[in-house]
Amino acid sequence: MTLSSPHFSLAEQLTDIWGGGCVTVTGSANADARAWYLKTQMPLVAYSSLCRGLFSGRVKDAESARRELDAYTLRGYVNADNLERVRRAEKLARAKGVTAAQIALAWMFHSGLNAFAVVGTSNAARMRVNIAAYSVSLTEKECAWLNLEGEQKHE
Repeated sequence: MTLSSPHFSLAEQLTDIWGGGCVTVTGSANADARAWYLKTQMPLVAYSSLCRGLFSGRVKDAESARRELDAYTLRGYVNADNLERVRRAEKLARAKGVTAAQIALAWMFHSGLNAFAVVGTSNAARMRVNIAAYSVSLTEKECAWLNLEGEQKHE
């Protein structure tokens, strides 16, 4: 079996935080890569799918990001657009009675890609919450809104 393991998540990876040529398929610059994954259905094992804690519920703005996240995460994932994605994930999570992390994972699962999330967790209960994200329903409109696409408003 063949598979690929680039970064893929709701938040765009801004830079290769580990060095050495890590690849991302997020963002508008990588639309062709995502189209290829969609067409071929190549299994995509998405590393850092929750962006090292960005969707943990601890990050509300740039200040809390600086307090809560390490330097790698700040450099790799924190900018105004990604903080807006976090804000929207939190808002939609409250409306659906789930967590922002579940919304971010559900977004990935609703992408149409043959994607599998790589997540780190500190306990079994959190892993069960992450697994439950597979059952969170999102509409196409919600997915677009989460990813700052289109003009639809959920606010």
